Amino acid sequence: MVDHCSAGRAALGRLLALAGLEAVSFPSIRKFSQAYVSGTGGCLVFVASRGTLESFDFPDAPDASRIPTLCIVQADDVEVATVVRAMKSGCVEFVVQPYDDAYLLSRIRSILHRHARHESARMRRSEAVARLSDLTPREREVLERVLDGETSREIAARLGVRTKTIESHRTNMMRRAAVANQVELIRIALAAQSADEVHSLFTA
Repeated sequence: MVDHCSAGRAALGRLLALAGLEAVSFPSIRKFSQAYVSGTGGCLVFVASRGTLESFDFPDAPDASRIPTLCIVQADDVEVATVVRAMKSGCVEFVVQPYDDAYLLSRIRSILHRHARHESARMRRSEAVARLSDLTPREREVLERVLDGETSREIAARLGVRTKTIESHRTNMMRRAAVANQVELIRIALAAQSADEVHSLFTA
């Protein structure tokens, strides 16, 4: 968490500790960015004193901007342009002071849950991309047709080859992807296809 006020940091730290949430506090975004270790999970709670939300950014650790952030703001210190700028820098939720402790904790837990699900999905996509990276251009073409719902016979007719050749490609794809059946191959192909980094895999 980041709070310019030392008393505020201490009070929020106690609240989080009582709720069973581990927290590390910093007096500024800059200090947090300098201490941030790439790949660290969790969420950032940024307590914006008057006017500080305008300078919300991650100047020293670009990777830190991937951490979902909850901003605590004062009711009379929120302007649309400032909120938009903060959201572009990673702020996913705002809590306006004064707030109820239980509400704040519920929003933090919600962010942690969503972030954990997102990271799990991202890891599955990355694994799928890696497992399909060794496919040959022809195998990628066949796989794309499979995902479109075409049968081996239909793919063979489209590509001007024998059905047996397509079946051989499908067997090789399962071997390269280290899967036991076509259903598993399709599952990881769909996971990979949803990842930005694999766009070229199906368009090469």
